[in-house]
Amino acid sequence: MSWATEPLELSSGRVSVRTLSSDYIDRIIEAIHDPKGWSGRMWGIDTHEKICDMLHRQIKEHEKGECHPFVYFVDGSVAGITRYHSIFPGRKALEIGGTCVAPKWRRTFVNTDVKKILLTYAFEKLDVVRVELRVDCLNYTSQMNVLRLGASFEGKIRHWQIRGNGDLPDGMLYSITNKEWPVVKSRLTALQNHERPGTPFLPWELKSKNLRMNVYKLSDSTDFFDLVVRNRKSLLESFPHSASFETLEQVHSFIAEKVHLASSGSAFYYVVRDSSNNKMIGQLQIKLINWKLRSAELGYFIDEEYRRQGLTSQMVDVALNELFTRHNFNRITLRCITTNEASIKLAEKFSFQKEVDCGRIPRGLVALVPI
Repeated sequence: MSWATEPLELSSGRVSVRTLSSDYIDRIIEAIHDPKGWSGRMWGIDTHEKICDMLHRQIKEHEKGECHPFVYFVDGSVAGITRYHSIFPGRKALEIGGTCVAPKWRRTFVNTDVKKILLTYAFEKLDVVRVELRVDCLNYTSQMNVLRLGASFEGKIRHWQIRGNGDLPDGMLYSITNKEWPVVKSRLTALQNHERPGTPFLPWELKSKNLRMNVYKLSDSTDFFDLVVRNRKSLLESFPHSASFETLEQVHSFIAEKVHLASSGSAFYYVVRDSSNNKMIGQLQIKLINWKLRSAELGYFIDEEYRRQGLTSQMVDVALNELFTRHNFNRITLRCITTNEASIKLAEKFSFQKEVDCGRIPRGLVALVPI
């Protein structure tokens, strides 16, 4: 055995993690077999025989010191598998991946506990300086889970792997470094204790008299798609990309991208809902954030049915109060189409001042500087 591959048995009290061996294979197959799940649909691991082959292959790779596969248990029952791989002792780095949670234990405490166990061992026993996590570009649920853990998004990896159907998908690369580990560990502890971990920079929720605004979640996809369909014509002028969505899959991708931006603190896209009935009626954007200069750009959109009711003013007022009063921003910009008289009047109402026209496109750039 080599570094990071010595046999282990670790526990959080609720979950125990053990090095994979052939003794567990039948129990693992019974627990994780899920032809309609991600491994079955995208990677073609959809039969008992294919799962068995995969586990035997991992055991052989472990014997060579190439990876360290694990099986984890709750109350003695198999709850899933995962592994250390891409192990580089010389630069003290490894990857955690190949995770498959048994259907019974998805969306429970199990994945959080397992990740904390393995990250703790990696950073505090193996003294790694970097742990990577990679996720298929279409596996939005896993992307959200990794961000929830506190990992940083680094970028997209083109043609990451070959799927079972022969496709060459892109992958999403995340990492945690040893300097970040104390903060991530505290976040994981908060999640285990059902506490809301500290959110980066701007709050996940804003409120006004009639509105509730929350940073996008994947569960907002259907409501957002309905909003696009209802307002496609008016969106074409201000938000042509959103107006072009034709499928729920496109919306999923759009929202996943916005969640990644929020996790890095560079932009926050809020779903706007009518607090009286929870209907999604718009979007508030705080983007192009420069935390050193304390500057950002605002954007907004509201359902045609809800216009001329003072609701857009509530959105802008809440955003400006959050940025100027709570976070000491120095400058906020707002782009208005020059033919959009309502937006221009709104900008003037909040003392925005026109600075420059933006090239050929019919937009005026206005900025607000606090007195």
